[in-house]
Amino acid sequence: MTEGIMAVNDMLEGILVSFLAVGLAEIGDKTQLSVLLLASRTNKYFQLLLGVFLAFLLADGFTILVGSWITTMVPIDTLKLVSAVIFVIFGILRVW
Repeated sequence: MTEGIMAVNDMLEGILVSFLAVGLAEIGDKTQLSVLLLASRTNKYFQLLLGVFLAFLLADGFTILVGSWITTMVPIDTLKLVSAVIFVIFGILRVW
C-alpha cells in the first residue's frame, strides 16, 4: 500500500513541477499573446480553447517523444552539457 501511495505522490509531483515550469515560462510568451489576439476576434471561446489545447498537445507531445528517444541514444550528462553550452552561447549573442 505504501508503494502505491509513493507512486501517486511521485506522479502528482511530476505533474505539478511541469505545470508550474511551463505555466511560468508561458506568461507573456508570444503564444499567449497570439491566443489573446484570437480571443479578441471571436466569441467561440470553447473552440479556441480546444484548438489551443490540441496544438500544444501535438507540439509538446512530439517534443516529449523526441526527447525520450534522444535520451536512449545520448547520455543525460552529455545532453546537460550541450544544453548548458547552447544556453550560454545564446546568452552571449543576446547581450552582444
